[in-house]
Amino acid sequence: MVNVHLVNVAFNALRYKQILKIVNKLDHHTMPVVLLGDFNAPSVFGRNKLFALMEKYGFDTLKKRFATFHIVGIKYQMDYIFWKACKVKDLSVERVKFSDHYPLLFTVSMK
Repeated sequence: MVNVHLVNVAFNALRYKQILKIVNKLDHHTMPVVLLGDFNAPSVFGRNKLFALMEKYGFDTLKKRFATFHIVGIKYQMDYIFWKACKVKDLSVERVKFSDHYPLLFTVSMK
């Protein structure tokens, strides 16, 4: 399991470079991988490009939108979960008051 927190104030191209560094480190592993966290890629911009990039490297994801971040009453998705050689199911988002990000809860099983 790999938890990421990508650069905040930047173009998505820089975030994709960070993702590729992580993906390349994991590429030689055959064990199941779950890559999740704050990708700082808002769901309203470039979401499909992020999904296409991860799919290119063999990762799956739920393409359903989840509000995982909130600021001044506006909620959108900045946190994502991708997996390879396993299955993530029962994904939910827990609304909490102690953070601007909502935790992702899920179950991992073998394919």
